[in-house]
Amino acid sequence: MVRVGCRPPDDHNLCNHFLDFMILQDMVDTLKKTEQKPSPTLAQDTETHLMRQAKIVVSTLNYCGSTRMHQLKSATAFIIIDEGKLSYCSPT
Repeated sequence: MVRVGCRPPDDHNLCNHFLDFMILQDMVDTLKKTEQKPSPTLAQDTETHLMRQAKIVVSTLNYCGSTRMHQLKSATAFIIIDEGKLSYCSPT
């Protein structure tokens, strides 16, 4: 599962699924394993790999139209769109 959004989740337990955190974690692991100079496209390559491997993608509606999601255009069958802030609360 991958969560795509502009802010990390408030619950620290969900950070392991936040795309930006996953990218940084994977990049750090890669840099620890090699003594070679990293590829200038390491972050982009890591993001592409993570997004294509995800079975479930959770995103805000705003991010569904972003370039980050274009790579999933024909590869993903299911995306969950989280728009909790748009929920209507009736006045009491």
